Amino acid sequence: MEHGEALAPDLYADLWAAVEQAKAARSRDDLVGALVAHARSAARGHSGDDRAAALISLAATLRSAGRSSDALETAQEARALTDDVRIRVISMTCEVAILCDQRRDEEARRLGESALELLSTPFLLRALGRAWMQGFHATGLEDFRDQADEYFVLAEARSVATA
Repeated sequence: MEHGEALAPDLYADLWAAVEQAKAARSRDDLVGALVAHARSAARGHSGDDRAAALISLAATLRSAGRSSDALETAQEARALTDDVRIRVISMTCEVAILCDQRRDEEARRLGESALELLSTPFLLRALGRAWMQGFHATGLEDFRDQADEYFVLAEARSVATA
């Protein structure tokens, strides 16, 4: 029996439960909450790395839907599930972007710098550039703008190098 076949009955039951919750939802927030709960429970049966990847995807979706608190919590949960450096940095990058959305620039910079110690990616460098640029706009300190520009240049160079 293949792995997917063993999960099919449970997955079907989980999906049906999500449909029932969605039908009972009285508002968009109720619907999103039900879908978040479903996605988290559906991810429980897989490896830590698989669950982390699924939660990062969910966090990005929640961020796009304007649910930044849920998105941040979900990204943090994803990071706690894995020791894989690449997955952790992806999660941290998502967290940096969400913190920037929330105007929590100092936290975003600290977390981004920590992630940068693990692995440098163009996405992380852009997110850090945004955090520093927002700091510049908030303070007017030229050093912040200079740091932002440096990260943007590094991000572009990394993007070109990996293309």
